[in-house]
Amino acid sequence: MLSSGILMTSFGILGGLLGYVFQVLMGRFLSPKDFVLLGALMGMSSFVLSPLGALVMIVTKRVSIYLVNNQHSELLNYYKEINIISIKVVLILLITSSLLFAEFQNFFKLTNILPFIFFVLVILFAILQSINNAFFQGRKFFLLLGGIGLFGSVLKISISVILILLNLGLNGVFAGILLSLLTVWLLGRKYIITDTIYKNPSGTGRSNERLDLKTVLPIMVANIAFVMMTQLDVVLVNYYFDSDLAAEYAAAAVLGKAVLYLPGGIVTVLYPMVAERHAMSKTSAHLLVQALTATFFACGSAALFYWFMGPALVSFFYGGKYLLAGEYLSFYGFAILPMALVMVAEHFLIAKGRVLFAWIFLIVAPLQLLAIQFFHQDIENVIYVIAGGGVFMCIIGYGMLLRDYFRNINK
Repeated sequence: MLSSGILMTSFGILGGLLGYVFQVLMGRFLSPKDFVLLGALMGMSSFVLSPLGALVMIVTKRVSIYLVNNQHSELLNYYKEINIISIKVVLILLITSSLLFAEFQNFFKLTNILPFIFFVLVILFAILQSINNAFFQGRKFFLLLGGIGLFGSVLKISISVILILLNLGLNGVFAGILLSLLTVWLLGRKYIITDTIYKNPSGTGRSNERLDLKTVLPIMVANIAFVMMTQLDVVLVNYYFDSDLAAEYAAAAVLGKAVLYLPGGIVTVLYPMVAERHAMSKTSAHLLVQALTATFFACGSAALFYWFMGPALVSFFYGGKYLLAGEYLSFYGFAILPMALVMVAEHFLIAKGRVLFAWIFLIVAPLQLLAIQFFHQDIENVIYVIAGGGVFMCIIGYGMLLRDYFRNINK
């Protein structure tokens, strides 16, 4: 777990660096109004896509179980079935989303329909690409999973910058994101189909697995709520504050959320391993300890670095464009740190089939958004609310794990 975790964390760090190169370049090239709009749209797309996280986790777990049981012939048909379901969801989305443009335009203060079209198309390609990633993760193709992600990031930056230099502005950024998503999805699909057919020439096996609402719903709730608590702050700040102040916050949040992304590689490896061991009735406590320790030191170090170097980092990356962002960044790293620890507990519990924690998310996430609405008199209050929600969920999640630990000792 540690060796694969280090590999995926390395990919995650490189991908995160490329992500920040992209965000910093956008912050430099775009106007503050376009920059915060881009951040708000990406935050909202993460929220809309959050139910997909449940499907991805279920697919990953199912693929892992197929491998444990040597049911290789089912994988190709399962892949096709899941893609058909995803395409149906996308078609429903395309039809219904056109009815919501007026509300979308008012909330995001849009002057034309192009950002809305971008938003819908990103949803489409992101759904299909996430299915590919779930298969890579479930089959433990970690090198391929990380490599294709890095390629997509490089492609996104290259195309976006070229189109900006051609004076296409924010529309060029939209095109760069979409073209990179499309390319990476096609490459991943080609590899999955070719590899599976090569290993299973007959391809006659079919999966009897069907999506059980009792299994899907709590995982979906947990993913939606996690995104609500970690991504919608930029969206709400964009709504409640003027564009200049919202851009200051967005600049700080872009850098600060690195604390949240650091454990991504760890949980990517942790989840299928715990699912496999749970299917074989083996303990995974040592994996949790390793993952939690690595996450705490990595994310805690990043938060501490932001505390001391926040203003200097903002000045280095953005120049003198966002003067207040450095002050916000000093606090933001520690505010988002508890949610990084919560991410580890969430993936561990779901991999073992434990869903109570997911339902607790459903209560806390709306309360956090409500608190932001009541206490958004200044930006600092928004950061304090995010920190409070994360600490509460951290106490609940690890309290549940400790309770289970002591119960097992007493048996």
